[in-house]
Amino acid sequence: MKECKLSNYKETHVGGAPLTFYDGTNSSLPMAVFSPLDFPLAHHMASDSSFIGAGVKATVTTIPAGWEQSFLLSASTGIRNGMMAWGDRMLKFTGKPRADMYKDDTHGKIGYWTDNGGFYHYSLGLNKSLGSNYEEVLPAVKAHHDEIGIPFAHWQFDSWFYPKDGGVNPGGGGGAVTNWTADPTIFPHGMAYIQQQLGKTQENGKMPTV
Repeated sequence: MKECKLSNYKETHVGGAPLTFYDGTNSSLPMAVFSPLDFPLAHHMASDSSFIGAGVKATVTTIPAGWEQSFLLSASTGIRNGMMAWGDRMLKFTGKPRADMYKDDTHGKIGYWTDNGGFYHYSLGLNKSLGSNYEEVLPAVKAHHDEIGIPFAHWQFDSWFYPKDGGVNPGGGGGAVTNWTADPTIFPHGMAYIQQQLGKTQENGKMPTV
């Protein structure tokens, strides 16, 4: 969330939702949340120095007859209670139960990530003795985790693992893709094989992969 006043509010490129009014210094004060209730991808905020509005994206060229879009204005007290109340009302509208956010390994346990900023993001690291490709290096990394007792419960493979249809800049950006098959120069034996290698010492023999 970004702090702002009406005079300098600017909706984001993804629509500006949710718009939240609260006092971060006093949790006993009222707060409010405004957001689309349905069709969030068709929604967009608009604003100038005197108003904030919401409606259908300006890029929409056709609206089917009878189509409707609903919005939700939710009020409560304090930022935490207010956001939970907003979520409860969204869930009630959709008929969905609140999920246990810690039920799966991705949220409930620690994971080893190789995305932008990670040691193995577009790099095999400095220790070339571990191997000449990711398929050789990553099981060695996993063995080190096991040796020192770090119970990573899932691994994340970032954009380095699949073939690119476009160029990749030095920071790892770009590189459009239409085929999510593992790059054979990265994982010569494919994704299933590397997941099997990483999961050898796991309880069920599998390593959940993001």
